[in-house]
Formats: sequence, structure tokens, C-alpha cells
Amino acid sequence: MLEFGLVREALRERRLLLTELAPHLVRPVPFLWPLTHRGWERPYLAAGAAAVRHAMGGRRAVPRARHFTRAGRCGSRPR
Repeated sequence: MLEFGLVREALRERRLLLTELAPHLVRPVPFLWPLTHRGWERPYLAAGAAAVRHAMGGRRAVPRARHFTRAGRCGSRPR
């Protein structure tokens, strides 16, 4: 939809809630996204998660995305 202004505003409000207005009430919720096309989906989603994290203020607002293998092991970056 290319509503970049709306996305920026929503991310700014989310960052404010997480860091300044209500950090005692709001926390990031982890979720698991199953990959069906491992070749291109992992870098695509990693880039999107990094862009959102950067737009929200980096380390202060949300933790870094993690990638899991089929065995359930966690890696901090895509392999």
C-alpha cells in the first residue's frame, strides 16, 4: 500500500510506549514465523525486521530478531 508515513507514525508511537510512556505496561511479544522458502525468505524477513528495529530506535526499544534452525537451536543472525 506504500503508506510509509502511517507506518513511521505507528512505529514512533510504539517506541514511545516501550521506552518512555509505559515501559511497565508494554513489552515486545516474540513470535515464530515458519519459513516455506528458506532460500529467499530468511534474508527477506531479516531485512524487514532490521528495518523496523532501526525505525523504532534500535536496541533501546526492541530486542534483536533471532533465527532458529529446524532442530530448535537459536542463532543470532541468519546462516
